[in-house]
Amino acid sequence: MQRRKFIQNSAMAMALLSFYKSEAFASNFAKAYQFKALRNDVGVFMEQGGT
Repeated sequence: MQRRKFIQNSAMAMALLSFYKSEAFASNFAKAYQFKALRNDVGVFMEQGGT
């Protein structure tokens, strides 16, 4: 790939991602844990997952 074409493709990709900034990566930053609050700041922490 030529340098000019790479820069054009990169600029276009960044422009497209700027329109979808919140939706594009929202699933990647989801909470990896569950905390169920019972009352005040007391709750149950349920870590589920594999190795």
